[in-house]
Amino acid sequence: MQTNTLSTAKARKASQDLVGLCDFAQNPFLDCYCMTISSSNIYKMLDFCAGDYIHCPIYLKTKVKGGL
Repeated sequence: MQTNTLSTAKARKASQDLVGLCDFAQNPFLDCYCMTISSSNIYKMLDFCAGDYIHCPIYLKTKVKGGL
């Protein structure tokens, strides 16, 4: 079986970019991706809420608004 090097490279990059669980995961806002999980946004929840939250548009909007 041949390994897919593109998938392996993407997985490696993804693991390097992970920051951790979002600061708001325990007390999410109504517009957070984890509050309304659906097939159209589950990838955003996995990307942002569970790893790369510092690039999440909701996190960034809240950070600017709240002065975090």
